[in-house]
Amino acid sequence: MNPYELARLARALGISTTEVISRFTVDGGIALATRADTSCTFLGPEGCTVHADRPLVCRLYPLGRIVEADGRETFIENEPHPHTEGLYGTDGSVDSYLESQSVAPYIAAADRYFAVYMELMSGGGTRDDDPNVDMDPRAFIDADLAVQPNAPADARTPADVEALVEAHLAIIEDWARRLR
Repeated sequence: MNPYELARLARALGISTTEVISRFTVDGGIALATRADTSCTFLGPEGCTVHADRPLVCRLYPLGRIVEADGRETFIENEPHPHTEGLYGTDGSVDSYLESQSVAPYIAAADRYFAVYMELMSGGGTRDDDPNVDMDPRAFIDADLAVQPNAPADARTPADVEALVEAHLAIIEDWARRLR
């Protein structure tokens, strides 16, 4: 998961990204939690309870997306789980499938966050000895956590996902610049 996906889920559920991470993810927000029976935390009796705001991995299924460090993109086909419903076949193209799943904003956000991550990695990561780099590492994935301390005292974090993501990216891009 990336911060855009977490923001989409948070706004759809009417809670903060911090709460989404705490309640519905594992490993600090990078993956959705599963139940004891291994089903998705968002699976309800009628199917996905967050379908309109489902993460990219769910939108792509049964495809998988691989992005190399140099930006090359490859799509692979995963074997569908026997209990999933859907129409599987070989008709159509990857492009038409991607369009039908409305993945464009998800891929664009994933690519932007990946670029910042790569910049952070090339800068050597966080530097504890630099007093000008005051960063809670959780804020890299948690947009509300990152944006709130930078908002005016009487302001709330943006309710609009796009505005929140832009504010979040500006903050972490600044961190990356200061770490170089």
